[in-house]
Amino acid sequence: MRCYNTTTVVAPIGSRAFIFSQSGDERCGTPIQSVHTGGANVLFADGSVQFLTNSLDLNTFMNLVDRNDGNVVQLP
Repeated sequence: MRCYNTTTVVAPIGSRAFIFSQSGDERCGTPIQSVHTGGANVLFADGSVQFLTNSLDLNTFMNLVDRNDGNVVQLP
């Protein structure tokens, strides 16, 4: 199996286990983790950095990282 330095959102922020998803081939799903209590600083494509909490809903997080889904995401 080849594992590249990529992140696929399949787990909430702060998950400690590596999760492998299957979509025709095996891909690595490195969870967003941080030493900060309660969440992680995340770099956005516009160059901004925001602190996202561990309690962020997984579906909201997935919508946030998918640029072509047409969903509007409002962070709390």
